[in-house]
Amino acid sequence: MKTIGIMGGTFDPPHFGHLYAAKAAYEAAKLDHILFIPNGVPAYKALEGRVTGKEHRYAMVQRLIAEESWCELSGMECEREGNTYTADTLLELTGENPDIQYELIVGSDSLKEMKHWYHPEIIFRLAGVIVLLRNQDTAETLVQTVKRYETEYGAQIRFVPFEKQEISSTLIRRKVKNGERLTGLVPEGVEQYIAEHRLYR
Repeated sequence: MKTIGIMGGTFDPPHFGHLYAAKAAYEAAKLDHILFIPNGVPAYKALEGRVTGKEHRYAMVQRLIAEESWCELSGMECEREGNTYTADTLLELTGENPDIQYELIVGSDSLKEMKHWYHPEIIFRLAGVIVLLRNQDTAETLVQTVKRYETEYGAQIRFVPFEKQEISSTLIRRKVKNGERLTGLVPEGVEQYIAEHRLYR
């Protein structure tokens, strides 16, 4: 059975940190490939009104993974009207591809919050979860969370060590606003796109 890792997020903008995280999960969990899914209107940010247009974020992810044969891009959440939820995305994916095993890639901070996500029981039923253990995290600190999810939802969770990069979308937006170059933070194609469309000014 093919196993595909799901890398979801706002990607506002996408950067090498996202790519490093995806590669860590891809290699450690021996996945067939990684599916990047940019959020359309992420529910948790819907009220903020500060998310860059989904067509721009989709185009930037396209440029982020352009040279990575192990990555694919889906616009399914960008095409959806209204707020986008992981549970709905998994229902659509597994409905269309019942023979594929999906693994949701999350950080340890997100793992702790998943009980508050929209229909967590659907998420844990339809996908395994790969948790990227960042520098300051240890599996022991998350044992209670994992046990609770296993008991309540039958969750299948595994950990992948990940050395967090000092790269963030917030940092990149600030650098763009200050007129600084993004060398080493994003691929050249993403930097060019940001400049051409005058994003984050």
